[in-house]
Amino acid sequence: PNGMRVALTITIMDARVKAETIPLLKLYTFDGANGWQPLDRMRVNAETRVISGMDTTARTYCVLGPAK
Repeated sequence: PNGMRVALTITIMDARVKAETIPLLKLYTFDGANGWQPLDRMRVNAETRVISGMDTTARTYCVLGPAK
């Protein structure tokens, strides 16, 4: 629908993700035409381990970061 907004809040709970790696994580969206693209409107809070973002439509999302 026109004017729809999606708010996302993701908490990185996995202890295998070190605190210093949290700022390197990015929230990505997927659509069939463009594949995976970083979400433009996102914030990362390393202290709370939360990644948040806003989108204009509901899509498939994932958090990606460095391989190690």
